[in-house]
Amino acid sequence: IPNAPEQALDIGRSWLQKTDDLITADALGWIVLGGASLLTKSGLDTYYRHAHPVVRRSVTMAGMAWTSAPMEGPAAAGLRAQVGAKSVRWTEQSHDARLTSLCDAMLRDEAPPVRKALRRVVRAWGQDQPGAVVAWSEQVRGGLPKMLRAEVDRARRALKRKDAS
Repeated sequence: IPNAPEQALDIGRSWLQKTDDLITADALGWIVLGGASLLTKSGLDTYYRHAHPVVRRSVTMAGMAWTSAPMEGPAAAGLRAQVGAKSVRWTEQSHDARLTSLCDAMLRDEAPPVRKALRRVVRAWGQDQPGAVVAWSEQVRGGLPKMLRAEVDRARRALKRKDAS
């Protein structure tokens, strides 16, 4: 991906139409789409309202690449081997503006796979930038879904611990 991010993003977008399982959707989103979109500065917002929930899950999981969370799963093994590291991540610090936009767009998605992916993204973002997660949550109109409130509360507690130290 680092050598040809535009090509990787094009390939990833074409794979979106062929993906029908959550494991592939997660890997495609986090490893291909999220990373390529960071390197090209291209957005994925045209897929936020796609009819197929697996496509929306993949685009939501792209948000994991915008956090400092190390890549997980068997699909990341090839990248770890290629760079010779036990841990690989796309960025050292979360991209708050991208994550805010993604979370705003996916917040009311009713598909359980998308909601679970969004919870995972918010948790990873909160581990890196708890203040940004709390700030995002405070601007959400109509309140947060229950599963996201727990992640924001976790970020709020982390922020309090950070301020206390």
